[in-house]
Amino acid sequence: FDARNDFETVVARILPAHVPALLTTYRAEGKPHGRPPALWIGNDVYGTQERTYRVADTVEAGGKWISAQHGGGYGQVLEIGHGKIEYEASDGFVTWGWTDDGHSPAALYPLPSPALSQLPPHREANTRLILVGTMVPAYHYRFHSLIQPEQILDVLEWRKRFLMHTSEDIRDHTWYRPYAIDYGVDETDFVMEAGPECHVLRGGTLVHALSRARLAVIDHVATTLLQTLVMNVPTVLFWNPEVYILHPTAKPFFDELRSVGVLYDSPEAAANKVNEIWSDVAGWWRGVEIQNARRRFVNRYARTSRHWRKEWITFLKKQLRTTTNRPAQPITTSRRAVS
Repeated sequence: FDARNDFETVVARILPAHVPALLTTYRAEGKPHGRPPALWIGNDVYGTQERTYRVADTVEAGGKWISAQHGGGYGQVLEIGHGKIEYEASDGFVTWGWTDDGHSPAALYPLPSPALSQLPPHREANTRLILVGTMVPAYHYRFHSLIQPEQILDVLEWRKRFLMHTSEDIRDHTWYRPYAIDYGVDETDFVMEAGPECHVLRGGTLVHALSRARLAVIDHVATTLLQTLVMNVPTVLFWNPEVYILHPTAKPFFDELRSVGVLYDSPEAAANKVNEIWSDVAGWWRGVEIQNARRRFVNRYARTSRHWRKEWITFLKKQLRTTTNRPAQPITTSRRAVS
């Protein structure tokens, strides 16, 4: 652009060095290697530029790009920030069970999640309560119906309020799992102010820790709540409904979790429930109403199957029959498509 003042002159000089090359050149990563596959499964448009171009090469050659769910929130919250690309720019979208988001024209293919299908079952081996945290960058980067930067402090305050309202004995058994990236917020120090008796859970996999814990407490809509429900880990949920805005098609499933005493709209109510059930968490969780609600939720949003490979193979073969490209290597599957 033509700079009209000193500020625009500075921007014009530094902008080319910071804009992704794929926006200014046709192919920043060179020519494609070999003939494109007939079918590309995965959400690789967010990865390296090379993979982004490979997806484009696949489609240009007559093949298909089918994106795939790679975490929680899909079909559950009102808007997923990258859903517009994944649902509508692709030739379809593989979900973890849900079949309609109410407003997307995309072809949705419900399949069992390979990663969720391979999770270990819950077997309590200690008396830990694991409070699972999450975090986002301090500056706005995406429009979605999840936590926004300006809500970070409120979300952290809710976590503190939860800890403050649990009994001292429970806090002594509480392990806080901070998000993998702190983003400069000092999340752990902030939360632990309310519970100096608590411990910080670092290292190892969260799945392993949850599979052995007495109770999981989660204050956000993400992959972890799907994992705990699939593994049948006793779980208490709470969050601000004005922060995590649910999609109308998902509300009945969350309302059922709320009606059976799993989901709460305030940290105090969640803490009171934890205080109430702590002496017999397993007995509470085995209740018929809770288990029925859990199964319905999992079947809708976290589908699993012992025969997931067979179901995926059947799906892939069907898709290949409708592609025009017939290369020697028929399928490329992103690792995140099956995770």
